[in-house]
Amino acid sequence: MAAGERNDQLESLVRQAGCPYEALAVRLNQLGSDRGMVLTYGKSAICQWITKGTSPSYAVQELLAEVLGQKLRRLIRVEDLGMGTGTAGDAGLAYHESTETTLETAVMLWRNDVRRRDFVVKSPFVAASLAQPCRDWLLSRLDDSAAHDGDVRVSLCHVDALWDTCHVFAALDHQYGGGHARSSLIEFLNSDVARLLSGSFTERVGQALYGVTARLVNLAGWMAFDSGRDGLAQRYYTQALRLAEAAGSRVLGGHILADMSMQATHLGHAREGMQLARTGQESVRGPGADIVLARLHAMEARAHASISDGRACAAAMNRSERIIARADQADKPVWISFFGETQLAAEFGYCLRDLGQAQDARHLARQVVVHDDRMFRRRALTQTTVATTYLQQGEVEQAAVTGRDAAAAIAKIQSRRSVTIFRAFQQQLERHSHVPAVREFSVEANALIPAPV
Repeated sequence: MAAGERNDQLESLVRQAGCPYEALAVRLNQLGSDRGMVLTYGKSAICQWITKGTSPSYAVQELLAEVLGQKLRRLIRVEDLGMGTGTAGDAGLAYHESTETTLETAVMLWRNDVRRRDFVVKSPFVAASLAQPCRDWLLSRLDDSAAHDGDVRVSLCHVDALWDTCHVFAALDHQYGGGHARSSLIEFLNSDVARLLSGSFTERVGQALYGVTARLVNLAGWMAFDSGRDGLAQRYYTQALRLAEAAGSRVLGGHILADMSMQATHLGHAREGMQLARTGQESVRGPGADIVLARLHAMEARAHASISDGRACAAAMNRSERIIARADQADKPVWISFFGETQLAAEFGYCLRDLGQAQDARHLARQVVVHDDRMFRRRALTQTTVATTYLQQGEVEQAAVTGRDAAAAIAKIQSRRSVTIFRAFQQQLERHSHVPAVREFSVEANALIPAPV
């Protein structure tokens, strides 16, 4: 149904339910609160939905269908409401104008993620939907108030506790992969974070709360991406970016755009990857901006490398290197502490691998492999890069030997993305199955990394 047209289907359901608009709005708000959502609808909103054909977010449509179903004592589906917008497949892709709708959508995502609802968990990646967040992020304006009235009084101490918890989840991700603690993070969002978002807080506390929520939702997106749930990751990223806008954090928004760029490039959408990285470059500012800017240029370099544009890749790599050299490390936010010279070497190694510059790529990747830290996933990915460079140079036996080391490293983490990259290398190597070392590699790799069920 087009906006502006009367919604006869919804009107009929409300009439059958015998529920006044005000009472329906009150029950809708109550159910939303029970589910960790902050809703403030009144009878005018119900009237607008019926007489003007406007629609709330898909999350609210789900609640409205449930409320009407309770009144009518039968199953009411979202599609029965006649709203015609916000289908399940599109849920979470929109960059909303209001912070309230963004929060509704974020809560809907993690609530249905906890429930393992297929329309969220198995949602598709939609490259065409990346343009709107880029545009609206650049045109952002902070019109909404971050203050809120609720039952629980929220202070900056609560926000600090959320940040501490966030750092723990991020460290677990770096060490053991996105699949290791993803479920725990989503449960945490669905319980602790949702409870605080429905609380009472001042403008200052609200902006801080939105900032840490943006980072937690961003981390949920990253873990989903690393776990091979790309559509879900895209939806988390989009809502995280809008929450970063609500928090007034252009630096965190730039970091989220870098994550979005990496995902787009990884999935074969290099042009979108470049655009996302450049959007971040044009907008990032504030304390810690240089580190994020360096990462954004590195992501642009990876997008260029993926389509074999060596000149543009080298230019982006040089910009990233210059920026990180001048960056004030004291300004670096904790959530991007992983990005330094070692990570830059890893990113450049991936670029050179994609460009077929095997010797230089291997040199950089080896620097990362021997680095003494607990970034187990990064080490596994760079070991796969080392093995790939040997194969690129025709050193099949050495590729097989190094590939076994990579398989052992990947077996220790839960990262579907790492497995996908490794399997691509394995497929190329097994074209040389007449070589005994390759056959030995295949047996060991398949034992260490079983095929997904």
